[in-house]
Amino acid sequence: MKPCLVVIDMQPRFRASNNPDTIEAVIFLMQVSKASKWPCIILEAEGYGRSHESILEVAANNQNCVIATKQRTSDGTLEVFESCHHLRTSPDCFLLCGVNSGACVEDLALGLHPHIRQILVITDACNSNWSEWDWNLFRLRPNIQLTDMARLFSGQ
Repeated sequence: MKPCLVVIDMQPRFRASNNPDTIEAVIFLMQVSKASKWPCIILEAEGYGRSHESILEVAANNQNCVIATKQRTSDGTLEVFESCHHLRTSPDCFLLCGVNSGACVEDLALGLHPHIRQILVITDACNSNWSEWDWNLFRLRPNIQLTDMARLFSGQ
């Protein structure tokens, strides 16, 4: 598997991005990405400011990490593929984390799905503005799977 990590909308103006557990999980994935030399894309929503400083600090020390701004009308698919081109990478798998689970994370997964072999949504590194997001509502496709960090790193 040649993955690319995509961090979605971890900007303080999104309430769900302020959850300390979510921030910690995203940073952990970014550190694994850097150690494994996987490309990393930080996708930010236009008009919502920059990502959390702690996330930007991890990104600043990683030459395989870029920050892309998605336009308000975009699900981020184009910006992800442009970032991959910039990083000179063609991943066969995207690992998605960030916020909001039932909006931008899901929209990006659905946008990527016709073009990529495997999309893994890392559920314990995602969050939602809705107090109890029901992952059963996530619109899955054959190549979109929900997983968590324990399963991801155990190889299951």
